[in-house]
Amino acid sequence: MHAGGADYELALVDVTSDALLGVPEAMVRALSELLSYETEGEGNVLDDVAERWAAQEDMPFDAQQARLYVQQLAALASDVEKAERGGLYVWSAEQ
Repeated sequence: MHAGGADYELALVDVTSDALLGVPEAMVRALSELLSYETEGEGNVLDDVAERWAAQEDMPFDAQQARLYVQQLAALASDVEKAERGGLYVWSAEQ
């Protein structure tokens, strides 16, 4: 599922603002593939990704909530993949 050597770093979109970041095409493609990716006898990939994400030290949510977020991100990425022009962006705001 993870493409070795692919760029998975969010990139600044506007040099005047560090709050808007662009998601690289390789990451959009990988997220989009989560909706249809199947493993041979290894369970659901969405569940695996969500569990690993929720297990990160600074994540304020559990695996069930993470799965919902991952599924929503994957659906957004899938829509972006289908669009002729467009991209996936992250708006980062300080709390």
